[in-house]
Amino acid sequence: MQKRELRRYFLQLLFSLARLLTYFCTYNNDVIKLSMQIILGRDEKTHKLKAVVDGKTTKLLGAEGSVNDFVSRQHISLDVDGTSGSFVLKNLKSGNQTYVNGQLVVQKNVTTSDRVELGAQRYLLDWKLVSEVLPKVADVRPLKKVWTDYQTDILKEKISQGRFNALRGGVGVLSASSMAGTFVPGAGGFRIPLLAVFVVSLIVLTIISMRNAKKLPLKQQKRQKDFQRHYVCPCCGYFFGSVDYDVVMRPKDTCPSCKAKLVK
Repeated sequence: MQKRELRRYFLQLLFSLARLLTYFCTYNNDVIKLSMQIILGRDEKTHKLKAVVDGKTTKLLGAEGSVNDFVSRQHISLDVDGTSGSFVLKNLKSGNQTYVNGQLVVQKNVTTSDRVELGAQRYLLDWKLVSEVLPKVADVRPLKKVWTDYQTDILKEKISQGRFNALRGGVGVLSASSMAGTFVPGAGGFRIPLLAVFVVSLIVLTIISMRNAKKLPLKQQKRQKDFQRHYVCPCCGYFFGSVDYDVVMRPKDTCPSCKAKLVK
């Protein structure tokens, strides 16, 4: 009996480990797509800023002759976290000089707001040039609230309209009752109160209808404009349309316009 239970427990453990490994591999593949390493230095022939991405792709950045000889051919590396927009800067050789906000560093977490200078003559790293080789990533997590608020507002409007229609139906019943009272013997005492309630209700409904006829279209127009302004790709401003957030933000989806990876 104990052997059978141990065997079942062992199989359950293997199954759980297999699921965990599958999840980890899937997650890790997503992280790889959002992360990269960039090695920056001087191109020996053109004296441009040379960027080598993940040891595979080489791109020359900036104007010819813009990088001085005090910047080595492999001066720093930038480990890029595409989801947070931060970098881990590493000075690659002991003979190199790398400054972050005026301080000599060997390794430091940096962002595009930091001033990075390379070499004794302090070549200023232009983050605009570096951005040409960075992965395009759009953090669309705040759009979930935009979509939820938009749908909630529409639902509240439908509920309010439904209540108004129910009230209007009740007034119709009052109208029919007051009219029927004229043909029922002995109902004269109820006819006047019913007519009074009907008239007051009709006046109230008319006022509400006139107010809604003026305010509701303006409210709907403002809601749609706000939605179209905020439910967009953070990178390019592409409007995702009336598409459910969970549909737009599938794990492997990209922006239809700029092809940026959508981070949910």
